[in-house]
Amino acid sequence: TAPAAEGVAAFTSDAAHPVRDPHDGEAGGFDFRALSTTRGVLTFEAAPLDADLSVVGPITAEMYITVDAPDTDLWVKLLDVAPDGTAYNLMSTGLDVLRASYRNRAAARELLTPGQVYRLDLDTLMTANRFLRGHRLRIAVMASFVPNMSRNLHTGRLESESGETGVARIMVHTGGAHASRLVLPVAKD
Repeated sequence: TAPAAEGVAAFTSDAAHPVRDPHDGEAGGFDFRALSTTRGVLTFEAAPLDADLSVVGPITAEMYITVDAPDTDLWVKLLDVAPDGTAYNLMSTGLDVLRASYRNRAAARELLTPGQVYRLDLDTLMTANRFLRGHRLRIAVMASFVPNMSRNLHTGRLESESGETGVARIMVHTGGAHASRLVLPVAKD
């Protein structure tokens, strides 16, 4: 449930120093707990669950953001956090990212106006997982996850045209009329 009052949580993304995939090139279930303390990553975490929760199918992240740059990427990762702190990534890389300038999925890029609120829908997220009692849901939000996908330069220029990088401050809106949220398909047992 989103707070009634408008709120924001912010992070900074430096295209010259992107967030790196700690398990690059490896397949399987890995502990991503280090993401929660990585510079350039914003995390949200639920309280420990009182009962098991089964999530099966498509997930949508409805994210309201304001950026001080003409473009950014938005990665949203859902993690299952065990009581010992282990945080397993439940997202498939590539399905958990949206380039803001392609937010409307049009052929032409639509750059951002700094300071304006935009809604980005990441609607290709998917998982099947039973979050056990005592576990927590964690969302990791970032603007890069190299070497997966091409890097957003935060300048409005494409990485195929320029090597110049910029720094972007991304504000995620957390309440009121612009409450970002994660919509989960909860399965009955």
